[in-house]
Amino acid sequence: MNLKQLKKEISKIKIRWEDKDRVREKLLVLGRKVIRLSGKAIKFIHNGNLTKAGELIEEAKSLNLAARKLSREYSDLYYNYTKNAQKELVEAVALISILTDRNIPTRDELKVECTAYANGLGEVIGELRRYVLNCLNEGQSEKAQQIFDLMQEIFNILTTLNVFPSKINGGFRRTIDVARNLIVKTKEYF
Repeated sequence: MNLKQLKKEISKIKIRWEDKDRVREKLLVLGRKVIRLSGKAIKFIHNGNLTKAGELIEEAKSLNLAARKLSREYSDLYYNYTKNAQKELVEAVALISILTDRNIPTRDELKVECTAYANGLGEVIGELRRYVLNCLNEGQSEKAQQIFDLMQEIFNILTTLNVFPSKINGGFRRTIDVARNLIVKTKEYF
């Protein structure tokens, strides 16, 4: 390849990288929106407004799908720039699902990556703990016990994934350690 051809080849790379950077910028915005919507949904769930929480979750799901479609050509960007958003979405969806119909959607149904799904489910244990403590404060010990039992079951299922190194599981070991501590602390209330 001569220098003229090399210059042409480098120009193609520049165009490709400029496009990839535009996608990255859009993914950052979408990811932040999904995180905010999921966080707000969790607050509404704890306040008992499941209708508003559901609306926010649906909007977050829609934005996650938009991010997935936007980054179709750059799958590395989708995961790298939306993994926290995906995790927060899973956490919000799992929380509302557990508290309503106990039917947690699959990873494929939510259109999220494996590590985001596992970490989101691990983090929902903290939100369930908060719910259990609220139930106990309101004198609903039977309901608190049911949710606590679910926390433990989810934790036990998730610990089967705890055998993989962090390069594979995206920090899941830390998520499980935090969940374990939350379960131990919550058990003290019973």
